[in-house]
Amino acid sequence: MKWFTKSENELFSKVKLLHNKFYFEDDSKPSKIHIHATEYAEVKLNGSLVSGEVTFHSTDTLTITYLKNVVTEPSCTYKITIREDKEASIHKAITKGQGYQFEPIKDFELNPTLKVTLLELSPTPTPYDEIVSMLREKKLNGLLLEENILKVANSDENIVLPVVTSKEAKPGMPARFELIGGLKDGQRIQSEQFFAEYVDETPGESGFDVYGNPVHPEDLFFFPEFGENVMVEDRGLMSLKEGRLVFTRHLVNIIEQQSVQKSYNWEDGLIEYDGDLLIDGDIKEGGQLKCTGNLTVLGGVFESYVFADGDIVVKGNTDQSVMYSGFSKIAAKQVENYSLQFLEIFERVMFETSFYADDGSNYEEKRKSLELAKGEFAAIQQAIDPFLSLVQQFGNVEIQEMYGKLSVICEEGIRTTLNEQCTADEIKLEMEKFYAIIEESKDKLRDDLGSLTTNSANSSHLFAYTEIDVQGPGTFQTIISAKDSVKISGNALSTTITVDQFVEVGEFKPGNQTESIIEVKKNSGSIKAAYLHSDSILQLGSKKYVVLDDEEDVFYDQATFPKNNK
Repeated sequence: MKWFTKSENELFSKVKLLHNKFYFEDDSKPSKIHIHATEYAEVKLNGSLVSGEVTFHSTDTLTITYLKNVVTEPSCTYKITIREDKEASIHKAITKGQGYQFEPIKDFELNPTLKVTLLELSPTPTPYDEIVSMLREKKLNGLLLEENILKVANSDENIVLPVVTSKEAKPGMPARFELIGGLKDGQRIQSEQFFAEYVDETPGESGFDVYGNPVHPEDLFFFPEFGENVMVEDRGLMSLKEGRLVFTRHLVNIIEQQSVQKSYNWEDGLIEYDGDLLIDGDIKEGGQLKCTGNLTVLGGVFESYVFADGDIVVKGNTDQSVMYSGFSKIAAKQVENYSLQFLEIFERVMFETSFYADDGSNYEEKRKSLELAKGEFAAIQQAIDPFLSLVQQFGNVEIQEMYGKLSVICEEGIRTTLNEQCTADEIKLEMEKFYAIIEESKDKLRDDLGSLTTNSANSSHLFAYTEIDVQGPGTFQTIISAKDSVKISGNALSTTITVDQFVEVGEFKPGNQTESIIEVKKNSGSIKAAYLHSDSILQLGSKKYVVLDDEEDVFYDQATFPKNNK
C-alpha cells in the first residue's frame, strides 16, 4: 500500500497581517508563521511569549506588543469650524511619525515570515467621548452625527467632516383655502360652483441651531386678494361667473372670457381687454391689441402687434407681426436682467477705484475705468430703450410704473458712479436700489401663463414667457424666443431660435442672406431635429457647432453635443 502526505496548502490556512491583526483565509485550518527575534516587539500566543515557527488557530489569541520602537511620535490636531450656526465640521490634521513594526502582509500568504522594518506611524484613534467633549466645550449641543464622529476619530489620514448639525424649523401653514375635487389653477369652472374649502392653520415644528438653541418656525401670514367674481362663504369659496379659475398665492378670481366676432386693424387703434379674450376673426393691417389674460384668435395675425399677459393661441397663421405672451412677466424678468448688468459694473468700478490713491497719482487709471463704465452704461441703456417703448405702449400699469422707477434708478446710479469724487459707500447705496427693484420684479411673476401657439409664422417676432409651439407648416425669416421650450413641427427656414431649455424642430435650414442659429442657453438643455441643413449653427450653453454636412434625426445634449468647429 502506498501512503500519501498532504501538502502544506491542504494542512494550513493562508493569513494576512493588517494593522497588527491576523486574518485567516480558512478558519477551519491552523496557520503557520515565522517570527524573527527582535528587540522592538514581542509576540504572545494565548499569553505566552513565542518566536521562531509558530502554529496557531483562528480561535487562539495572538498579540503583538511593540517595545521602544518609536523613532518620532505621530500626532494629530483638531480644528472646529461653524457655518451659519447650521453645521459644525471638524478638520483633523495628521502628522505621521516613524517606528519599527512588522511589515503588513496585505495579501493572503502561506507560512509567511514576520519582518520588522521602519514604517510610518499614525496616531492612535481618538476616543469617541473625547471628541464629543471637545464639541461640548464649544457649546455645540445640536444634533451629533455619530457616524462621522467615528470616522474622524479612527481616521489615520487628514479628514474634514460635519459632526454637528442643526434641525431646520418646519414652517406651518396659515389658515387658508384649498381647492377641492381635483381642481387646478387655470381650469374652467361654472357659475355658482363651490371650488375651495376653508382649512384651519397647520402649526409648524420648532428646530434648533448647532448650539442647541431653539429655532422657532416662521409665522406665515398670507391671504390672497379675492377678485370680484369670487364669493367668500363660511365653508369656502364659490364662483359668481363662469370662466378660468385663477388660484395663486396672490390672487383668487374667476376670469371671464369675452368673445368678439370681428377683425381688428389699424383703424381701431390700440385695443385693450381686461381678462380672457376670444376673437372670431383676424388681427391685421397694423392692428394693435393687448389683454391682461389669455388670448385666442380663431383667424390669423397679419402685420400687427399683439401682447397678452397670459397664453396666446392663433388658430391661423402669423405674418409680419410681433407677439408677446406672458408680456408682464417677460418685462419683469428683463428688469432683473438689466439690473444685474448694472450691478456688475458698479461692483467692478467700486473695486477698481478703491485701489487708486487719493493724491491723484493714479488719476489716469481711474479715468480709464470710468470711461469704460460710461460706455458700458450706454450699451445697456441702448438695449433698454426699445423694450421700454414697448412697455410704455403695451405694458400694464404695474409694469409701466416699475420701468419708470428703473429709469430713475439707472439715471441716479450712473451719475453717482461716474462722479470722480464718489466713494464706495455711495456706490453701495445705489446698488441697494437695484437689489430692491429686483425683489419687486420677482413679485410680478405671479403665475406660469405665457405660452404661444400658432399655425405658422412668416417674417415675425414671437416671444413667450414659457413655450412656443408652431403646429403647422413652420416658420420663415422669423425670430423666436422662449424661456422653456420651442417646438416647430414643420420647417424652420431662415429662423433664429433662442430658448433656455429645449428645442425640437422638423427641418432647420439657414437662409442665404442672414445667419440662422438655434441657441439653447442652459447647459442642461437639448436640441432635437429631424433634419439639419449644412451651415446651420447650433449653440448649447457655451458650446458652439456649425453643421458641415446635412444631418438627420439629431438629438444633442451636453453629453452628445459635437466638438466646437468654429
